[in-house]
Amino acid sequence: MSSLAWLRLIFVFLAFLAQELIAASAFAQNTSGVSNPNITEGRRDFGYRLSVEPTGGSDDFTHRFDYGHSVSDRTRMKFVVTQNNKNGDVKIRHFQTEAQYQFRKVQEGWNSAVQVQGRIPTANNVSGRARFAWLNSIDLSPRVELRANVYAAKEVGDLAKKGIRLETRSELTVSDVRQMRVGVQMFNRYNTTAAFGDFNDQSHQVGPIVRGRIANDISYGVGALFGISRAASDAEFRIFLGYSL
Repeated sequence: MSSLAWLRLIFVFLAFLAQELIAASAFAQNTSGVSNPNITEGRRDFGYRLSVEPTGGSDDFTHRFDYGHSVSDRTRMKFVVTQNNKNGDVKIRHFQTEAQYQFRKVQEGWNSAVQVQGRIPTANNVSGRARFAWLNSIDLSPRVELRANVYAAKEVGDLAKKGIRLETRSELTVSDVRQMRVGVQMFNRYNTTAAFGDFNDQSHQVGPIVRGRIANDISYGVGALFGISRAASDAEFRIFLGYSL
């Protein structure tokens, strides 16, 4: 099957899945990933993400669309649009721009990058935000990769919370002969420096992830996150899809 045929098949599947999740009363949550610091010169990517939380009491879901362009072997720009539906009210929540610079670049071992993000809200319940990220990947063996990211954000606007929002994300995966990676992810949101609260006041999630490539230009990721603190969602199910030009 050609790459274009695979792409069409996946989009049909995603459209069907979104329809079923909406009919089953789903509540959207987290479309974030554990970002890779590595940059490939000249690469251009389109991405789509779907995130839902089964609750049985709402008709919410979230879509994310992004476009990334590597302008050199160490610098990349990305543009993100996030849209959701709540009780039949479909709206774009915000636009986001990202600039990433990979300052440590090796074939194997530890790779690292910094990233600056700016978010412009388009919905009444979303604040503006400027965020700094430190992205890392470590090859623990030829097959095992660890990713560890740290985020610090300052919100702006009427809905902005005091202090600096802190967050960490991590992922441990193992590859197999089919270019598939299987592992576990963990997301930790520590609230702000003005009021951290205790563990259960913060959002802590962990869950499995499977990602890989269907063809050279098509990537996918399927996973779930489960809350291990009271403030986190009980369960979220996510699908990521990427297409490289």
